[in-house]
Amino acid sequence: MKTSHKLRIGAKIAVSRLTGRPHPFFVQYSLLNACNAKCVYCNSPFREDPQLDTQTHLKILAEFSRLGTARIKFLGGEPLLRNDLGILIQEVRRLGMRSAMVTSGMLIPKRLDVVKQLNEGY
Repeated sequence: MKTSHKLRIGAKIAVSRLTGRPHPFFVQYSLLNACNAKCVYCNSPFREDPQLDTQTHLKILAEFSRLGTARIKFLGGEPLLRNDLGILIQEVRRLGMRSAMVTSGMLIPKRLDVVKQLNEGY
């Protein structure tokens, strides 16, 4: 992470503490429960999986940015199963936030173009 990013995040945290107004600096953003791994210890793929459309996610990401969020980490299930993940990552970056992802890694070869858009995790 560049020093300028660290300074910007540190400044946001300092302002939050000085003003007493909490902000969601680091958000873990669950996109779906679906997963292609089917690990025996995990019930995520078997849970109900209502998913929001792309436009709704874009509005939510914009709101996180407005609230001062510095980093969005996409997770699920398996975020790489979402066809619009690249669009969401691009929006996070356009809004000036950092992007990261939790993945099993099984779909990375097929979605390497999307993974390369992340600030962290590749």
